[in-house]
Amino acid sequence: MKTKNKLIIGLIAVGIVFVVAAQGTIMPRIAQKEQPVAESQDLSTHDFDSVLKYKNEYMGNASNLANLFHSLPLNDIEMSFQLFPDTLTAVINYKAPVKAIGQDKVNKALIYNATAAFVLIDNLEGVKFSFEGSSYKVLRSDVEKWYGVDLPVLAEKVAWEKTVQGKLGDDDYVQSCIKAIIAQVEGSTSIAEVLVNFYKNTSEPIIIYDQIPFESGTLVLAEKLTDGEHYPDLHFVGTNGELEYLTRGSYCWTLNYTQFKGRYIYFGLAGVEARRHKDNSIPVEKVEALFSDKIVSVIPSEELIAHINPMEKDTRMFKNPQGYIIPVEGRDIPVDFISVFENGERKSISGMYIERSMDNMPDYLKSRDSEVYNSFAFTYTPMLTTTEWDKGYKEGEICLEGKTDKNGNRNALYLRPAGHMSFLDSYILPQDIKPLYLSDNYPRTAGFIAGETVAVKYPEKRKLLDCRILRLTREKVEKEIGQDSLAVIVTDEKGQLILPKEKGYFLFLLRTEEDKEIQTYTGILIIK
Repeated sequence: MKTKNKLIIGLIAVGIVFVVAAQGTIMPRIAQKEQPVAESQDLSTHDFDSVLKYKNEYMGNASNLANLFHSLPLNDIEMSFQLFPDTLTAVINYKAPVKAIGQDKVNKALIYNATAAFVLIDNLEGVKFSFEGSSYKVLRSDVEKWYGVDLPVLAEKVAWEKTVQGKLGDDDYVQSCIKAIIAQVEGSTSIAEVLVNFYKNTSEPIIIYDQIPFESGTLVLAEKLTDGEHYPDLHFVGTNGELEYLTRGSYCWTLNYTQFKGRYIYFGLAGVEARRHKDNSIPVEKVEALFSDKIVSVIPSEELIAHINPMEKDTRMFKNPQGYIIPVEGRDIPVDFISVFENGERKSISGMYIERSMDNMPDYLKSRDSEVYNSFAFTYTPMLTTTEWDKGYKEGEICLEGKTDKNGNRNALYLRPAGHMSFLDSYILPQDIKPLYLSDNYPRTAGFIAGETVAVKYPEKRKLLDCRILRLTREKVEKEIGQDSLAVIVTDEKGQLILPKEKGYFLFLLRTEEDKEIQTYTGILIIK
């Protein structure tokens, strides 16, 4: 018995020595082979060789697929997995919203991780990356188009580093890949279905020119084609599968902008304007917004995302319109806006627009400041909720009504919605007012006589909060105009006001109140 106990004690001692040896010698060797967490997060330094061990013929090997994604970028985010063998699709559920991670980081990780999965898992056909509030689906066929090679070739270290890893520093390349990724909303509702529902199942053609992931949702450039003019507007589809915000009345094919979620967003149809004013059928390869301190570029869409209710022969349709969307940090206006053709030719679209419209440029924009001068090329329209737009256009006229001439022609300045806010914030004007004067305001401009008495028109069930006015001069717009610069203009008991006797261009702002909310409307008036 004593001998047996001694043997057990001896074995325990040997075991302890072995564990210590393993911790001190074997484990460090293993750790040396593992890639540090920081490097596994960095796309530029991630060691693809470290995940080759997860190469497998079948996507149904759940533990293998989980180990693969736990070894790829974004592995610091808690995740879970679902496999759908019937469609050969894997779903990776990340327990974080895109905004918390960063859209740029997510975009690059989608490309890198999806490529790795298709290279290593032979029969995998689709990967859905699901974040809190948004999801993206990548197909094997998309990835094959990105690289133009048989994907197994990319498993070789040199090929991976050059063809996949090395290109992620090229923003244009990343954008072109992201356009192929199918942005989805919860419930797998397609963007096309969302727009059809919004436009009340119309029989009119609906065209989706472009779409990009943005702030846990999707920005969609689209229009319902009801006449001969093309006014593509921006739509934001949220995580609930509904259209939450949109612009209305862009009034320009190519050069439009809005402000949304802290950014200026430029949008339009790059191919249309270039071919309309130059006999050139060469596609636009890139659109560049040139600022004083940076250049922001995107690759316009090569084809329509969707064409709903197409007509057999529709002369209103543009051939290859090439929609684009450019979100930009900051509040600067581009000093130039360039279309770059596939043959290398560069054309200033903003310069072309200003040249042909120079006779209509307001004096206050004829500035040596390139940002002020170039702003005339762009049409600004606010990004508002559907309720805000409905209150602006469906509940009655909101305008300044002037005199009616002897022929019965009515002179009026129809005001455009600019946003809603709580009554508690009545001292604040909506958003910033810079885009209200730094843009081509032709659609929202009307002329009046100096000192003319005009009627203020708005829905009867609302209460007038105030009217404000500001004379726009070159000196003022070259500086930042503050909200307190707009002077209150008093209305009489008949709801009329007397316009200034000073001639020039004026920014006019009207605010009404209903249900403890303030509605704001703006326009430009010319006093002659």
